[in-house]
Amino acid sequence: MSLIGTLKDLSLFNLVQLQCNERQRVQVSLTWGQHEGTLVCAGGELIFARVGQLTGEDAVQELLTWEDAAFHVDPHPAAVERNISVPWTVLLLDGVRRVDEARARHAGHLEASLQSLKGTHGLRAAIMLNGSGELQAAAAETVPEDAALVGFLVGRLDAIGKSLNGGAFREVLLPGTTEMIWITRKGDAHLACWLEGRDSLASLKALLPLLLLSEQVGADERVAGGSSLDNRVGDLG
Repeated sequence: MSLIGTLKDLSLFNLVQLQCNERQRVQVSLTWGQHEGTLVCAGGELIFARVGQLTGEDAVQELLTWEDAAFHVDPHPAAVERNISVPWTVLLLDGVRRVDEARARHAGHLEASLQSLKGTHGLRAAIMLNGSGELQAAAAETVPEDAALVGFLVGRLDAIGKSLNGGAFREVLLPGTTEMIWITRKGDAHLACWLEGRDSLASLKALLPLLLLSEQVGADERVAGGSSLDNRVGDLG
């Protein structure tokens, strides 16, 4: 029986565990934006992985960064040559640890980049959130009081877009009496900026191309076969 879902609902670790516990031969196809990946499980083991030019264990490490990828489990996989020999539990647990460490370093770079922009062009505060609305980095002495509300909104933007038949949101502007909140999305990250005055938005956007493009650039580099995990999670350097 086929299984369809997203890694937001079922993590890659749990998805592989489920398929290996079934001990049947299946193919897991994953899609993240324009990128595609493939896993094959057989006899209780993860035996094959491929993403772009990455294969085997490197491909698994890449797939662990696809937090909101869609997946489809096919009980009739194509014939493949085994390229993974490490037990899936060891491989995925080590991979999750390495991804978490790399993301922590990445968050540090993000925070430094946001901090350098604070105070320019009306920017009072800025935070970076993941696709679930969880805080990744902040550029403010104290996190704004309404940051929790912004996180709540970010975590539901996809659902709101679907309910309005409008697709995924790329930008949201929340005007206020003295300032406005601008939320923009790139990849699976969201940047929220507290701005003093509407006129400052255009000039701020001009300062952010590297920051806003980093997630997609990191994705393209790693699928093309980046040599280190730090590069694959989009190190701003």
